[in-house]
Amino acid sequence: SMFSTRYRRMGSWYGVDAEPVYASSMTTGAVNFKELPISERIQLVEDIWDSIAEETTISPQLSPEQRAELHRRYANHQANPSSSLSWQQVRTALFKNQV
Repeated sequence: SMFSTRYRRMGSWYGVDAEPVYASSMTTGAVNFKELPISERIQLVEDIWDSIAEETTISPQLSPEQRAELHRRYANHQANPSSSLSWQQVRTALFKNQV
């Protein structure tokens, strides 16, 4: 690829906020994200999503079907809270092999 870089957010896998760190300048070409490990791609998507959320005050509009599905899932969680995992549990499982 024209541009190969390793993207990682130092410390964020352990709950410590930090700025993204790039191994190379972004001006040399596009990032070939498929070369990144899955855990780093997930972190990259999180960082992109967070940057979008910081830049906009517009809330996404849900369709009636989406709203009904969210209410159904929430009611299911309320009825059986032990059936769900916390974000910390999910994150720990995703990044368990990261050092």
